[in-house]
Amino acid sequence: MHQELYNLGLEKVRQGDLAGAIKEFSRALKVNPQFSDAYYKRAVTRFDCGDLQGAIEDYNEVLQMHPDNINAYCGRGLTNLALGNIAAAIEDATQATRINSNHAPAYSLRGTACQRLGNVQAAIANFKKAAEIYLEQKDAVKCRQCIETIKKLQPPPPAAENPTNNPQFNPEEFINEALKKSMSGDYSGAIGDLDWVIQLNPQEDKAYFHRGLIYARLESKLAVI
Repeated sequence: MHQELYNLGLEKVRQGDLAGAIKEFSRALKVNPQFSDAYYKRAVTRFDCGDLQGAIEDYNEVLQMHPDNINAYCGRGLTNLALGNIAAAIEDATQATRINSNHAPAYSLRGTACQRLGNVQAAIANFKKAAEIYLEQKDAVKCRQCIETIKKLQPPPPAAENPTNNPQFNPEEFINEALKKSMSGDYSGAIGDLDWVIQLNPQEDKAYFHRGLIYARLESKLAVI
């Protein structure tokens, strides 16, 4: 009986009847209060309806029954983020990475939370990790999204480091470092370094050239998707 009610809820979600779906998930839980799938789907649906506190309560129920449910941690983390509970969101994302160190959405979530706190370097590090995992998984869209976010987060070069007034600036060193990162598979880090060189010296042709090669290499890896 509870499975039938749950399936009705899923069908209503597909139809866009979120209120009806929540009603069916609730009916399923009355029949079987230990039905964790119903709690999870009701949490997701409540979030979509704007009932953030209700979603938190349902995710808590799931995690009481299944402490290693990584999707519940990420879902609760996203809900905490929406509520403005940034520290709680970071803790949920961190717990998800403890369960699975290659769960890209957890790193992306933590990156967003760190960004909200103004911790740009931590945000970049997390988006970088997420991009690397998405690249390994051949998820082109999400990988590119992470790389674009990293590019937007890159701080502008300090005025004191402008090549016109800093004779010690040597672009070759930064370009070589970027190439090393690229060869090791750290494409986002390499692109970030080359972006920085170009910001310092927009006339640095080598930086444009090598950045184009890295983008081409990245595209070739994603082209099979």
